[in-house]
Amino acid sequence: MDAKKRVRSRRRRLAQARGSMATRRFWTAITVIAVCASMGLAGLMGVGAFGGKAIAANVVVNQPVTIHAGDTLWSIAAAYAEDGSDIRAYVREIAELNEIDGNTIYAGHTILVPVTKA
Repeated sequence: MDAKKRVRSRRRRLAQARGSMATRRFWTAITVIAVCASMGLAGLMGVGAFGGKAIAANVVVNQPVTIHAGDTLWSIAAAYAEDGSDIRAYVREIAELNEIDGNTIYAGHTILVPVTKA
């Protein structure tokens, strides 16, 4: 008789544990859904709506530059390049953007120079 009581008691405890585990899973799932929904709202409304600061993305703008006598692609690239960037790559980028073959540019012409704005 004593063994049967222990088995029933053990079964009852296991059933209760399963019930509380299911409850825990349920509330965990509800919490995850709520967090995902609030993150979705943050994306739709902007981070500023939730007290955070929105970070402005860097935008590349093609700035028109008029070429003066004595200017070269290298001097223009050096003037507009970001600190520490590769000037050679920037010269190639400017030449590609303006469809310049070689390095020949003429005074009075206007070219576009890609500039990063914050």
